[in-house]
Amino acid sequence: MLCAYWGELGILVHTGESEAWPLTQLIRANGHDAVVSSVNGGLDVVENPGIYMPHDEYDSCYAIPWVYWYADNSLGEEPPPQAREQMRLYEQIKGSTVKSRLRSSSSGCSRARPQFDCTDLSGS
Repeated sequence: MLCAYWGELGILVHTGESEAWPLTQLIRANGHDAVVSSVNGGLDVVENPGIYMPHDEYDSCYAIPWVYWYADNSLGEEPPPQAREQMRLYEQIKGSTVKSRLRSSSSGCSRARPQFDCTDLSGS
């Protein structure tokens, strides 16, 4: 239905499954207009922000020139101020998360021994 509607607007749509590697190559070359993909998202946005911001060439499906700029400011295309601010904030959050993890591991949490309680469910 959506493809038919877009067709009425003059937008050519190709649908179907794609192998991961050729699609990744197309995205990395910025040779696509749009990609529909399933992603996990969820609570781990600090570790995997690719669906929320142009982060790296393997996790982001949009703004690929910005991804290259973010990775090495001499490549790609400089994003607008709002996107640069998002990148700056991400770096700030990422840095504070790493520091807090290091603090918690040196505060004794890493010395705790795991405990496994076993229950015999076999009925014997």
